[in-house]
Amino acid sequence: MPSFVSPPAPPPALPARLLLPLALAQGLALALLHGAVEQGVEPWNRPPLLLALYAVTLVLPVTLGLLSGRVGPLAVLARAAGVALAMAGCAAYTGWVVSPLDGRWPAQGGSVFFLGLALGAAWFVALPFLVTGWRGTTRAEGYARLHDEAWANLASLALAFAFAGLAWALVGLFVGLFGAIGLSWPREWLLRRWFAYPFSCAAFAFALMLGRFRPELVAAVRRIVLLVLRWLAPLAQAVLVMFALALLFQGVQPLWHTRMAAGLLLSLGFALVALDNVVWQDLAHEPAQAAPLAWLQRLATWVAPALPALAAWAFALRIGQYGLTEDRAFGLIACLLLAGYAGGYAFATLPADAEARLAWRRRVNLGGAAAMVALALAVHSPLLDLKRMTAASQSARIGAKAEDSELRYLRHESGRHGLAALGRIAADPAHPGHQRAADALAWSDHSRLLGPERRPVEQAAVTREQFAARFELRPAGAGLPPLLLGQWHDQLRAKGWDAPCVHTFGDTAPRCVARLADLDGDGADEVLVVTVGYGAIEVWGQPAPGRHWRRVGRLQVVKADGAALLRSDDWKLAPPPRYRGLVMGGEVREFVPE
Repeated sequence: MPSFVSPPAPPPALPARLLLPLALAQGLALALLHGAVEQGVEPWNRPPLLLALYAVTLVLPVTLGLLSGRVGPLAVLARAAGVALAMAGCAAYTGWVVSPLDGRWPAQGGSVFFLGLALGAAWFVALPFLVTGWRGTTRAEGYARLHDEAWANLASLALAFAFAGLAWALVGLFVGLFGAIGLSWPREWLLRRWFAYPFSCAAFAFALMLGRFRPELVAAVRRIVLLVLRWLAPLAQAVLVMFALALLFQGVQPLWHTRMAAGLLLSLGFALVALDNVVWQDLAHEPAQAAPLAWLQRLATWVAPALPALAAWAFALRIGQYGLTEDRAFGLIACLLLAGYAGGYAFATLPADAEARLAWRRRVNLGGAAAMVALALAVHSPLLDLKRMTAASQSARIGAKAEDSELRYLRHESGRHGLAALGRIAADPAHPGHQRAADALAWSDHSRLLGPERRPVEQAAVTREQFAARFELRPAGAGLPPLLLGQWHDQLRAKGWDAPCVHTFGDTAPRCVARLADLDGDGADEVLVVTVGYGAIEVWGQPAPGRHWRRVGRLQVVKADGAALLRSDDWKLAPPPRYRGLVMGGEVREFVPE
């Protein structure tokens, strides 16, 4: 049986008394970065700097906590700093790619998601190698220690996430109990970012500290996870074998009609890789299984290489129809990784000698880990910039009758590379897609996660009367308070306002919808406003007559048309007092304070 506790390690690099202060500092840093995004604080809200700071803030403290006690103090600091610098470099490059070009902003959500997913996976895979190193891991003893480190990290992180989640559940219970008796101050204070971020980081760090000084907790979590996952492996293998048999009779055409075939195939493939490693564990010996389960495992191993092949086929069909996109490029990389694992495991069944089979599996896992880390870093660097590749693919498809989807992808989803490609086409009168590209460049920016407020040139010249005309007030005949109107107009002229109903003018342009309502029962109306069709309704209040208005919170209206809700007169206040929510459209729209 594999050991559940690593061999004795050097003394911890970080004393326990420093872990919680470090976590609190991490939480405060995250709160400051969040504020920089919301308030538009220059230069901290610039995407390259902002993403790099987020990467360092998220990765460095957790890496220090997990490495402490595993290697010497200087090695901990040096290796954690190296990891943070690598992450920061990739994040900064991604931020540069999604930065504006000639005043036009690309969309950012997909890039940030893929950045977090890829770098998070690479960080977790690389972490045990920072303790064991690469040398000797191909031998049974070295690989067993590497395997032990990886599972210890996974169990520690699972324990930390579970502890933080339970801590927040207790906070939610506390807020709910006080709200039930009419006291809203816990909600107003405990849900602010200045409490939420430090509390979350401190709870996470406390659980990591528990795992460090009470290794039996980590070992217990690991045993439970292994026990559960070990019995899921035969089920996943049976699913694969039955799917392969059904595919022989049905053919692949019904699979293509799902339009999500590649995602399903890759999900099953990587689930099988993970569960296979649960069964084989540290590869010290072959797993002891009943004969039917052993044959099922072997049959699934032989069939598994078909999964990345079918997924690559599905991606090839989509690329032929619609061109290369970033998610399809990531999918092809996932196919390559899965093919390495599945093909390697299938080949590992061929040697007659058990030790040769185990040695081959060790090489497959080590090679897959190295490839995963290298590819995650490369695709977020100039070496393998996927947005540059997708921009080249999509721009080659642009002609006089270019599809809107191709133009939209270049304008919004290919970063600055797509904007540059559209600019080159628009500047070339001989190009058949010249006019379509010029039209696409004139499209409005999408909403974005990062960067300063956008300030179109025309917003600086908007008069107060023109600005006031952009708002539709309820109840009918009401008007915006003059002081608030002046504040918003000044903001529009100084920094811009990233909302279609404000920066789009003309008789057919949508207008911002606002309603006056007294939410806190003090006799003075608050202003509820929605500047985009869907999402949260902003609530603005005035602390005292003559004082500046400020945004005091928002009403959550997920999956509902906020503008339609504000236009309707079917609403009433919802308890408890002190900034109540509203019952709108038959549902309570909860008030969330700033």
